[in-house]
Amino acid sequence: MIGPYQKADKAVRANRELPYDERAMVEFHRYRGFLLGLPEELLPGSAQEIVDLFNARAATLRHGYDDDCRKLVSSTMDAYLRPTESPFDRVADAVEKSYSKLAFAAAFCEGNLRKAADMGVDLSIADLARAAATAPWLTGRFAAVRIAGKLPVLQNLADQYITELVRRRLDDYGIPEYTTDSREYAH
Repeated sequence: MIGPYQKADKAVRANRELPYDERAMVEFHRYRGFLLGLPEELLPGSAQEIVDLFNARAATLRHGYDDDCRKLVSSTMDAYLRPTESPFDRVADAVEKSYSKLAFAAAFCEGNLRKAADMGVDLSIADLARAAATAPWLTGRFAAVRIAGKLPVLQNLADQYITELVRRRLDDYGIPEYTTDSREYAH
């Protein structure tokens, strides 16, 4: 929920609600967490609830950052989430990990890469190169879909495209081990 936290924090600081597209992103993360077995109490939906939960989590962490914390963060960052070991999936995994490391450094270390490394998240030159190489494609695609979503003539096409992307992403995650009942999900 790092991405939703970043959006929520900006919204709370600006004293505004999350716009539709950001609420949709939050809901995607919430549902993915729910499918992975997290209770809804740990998957807040409003900007203020997200910020409050992250602040409560931070307040309950023990003082200092020890080896156990580093191992937990490292193992989370090292998790392989792609469906196969194909060359494409291995490259996609590497790119996703690079962005996750950058997001971690931005969200928890104010962009300080040395601090991120001390916390178990080492950003390499390869991570920075992967992000730099893929950023134009990702931001270009994002901008195109965002613009298309605001044009009445392209709105349905943009919605279909995004819906298919979400469907494929959920397929990539595989069939979850249902530790919760999806019928109990609030939305």
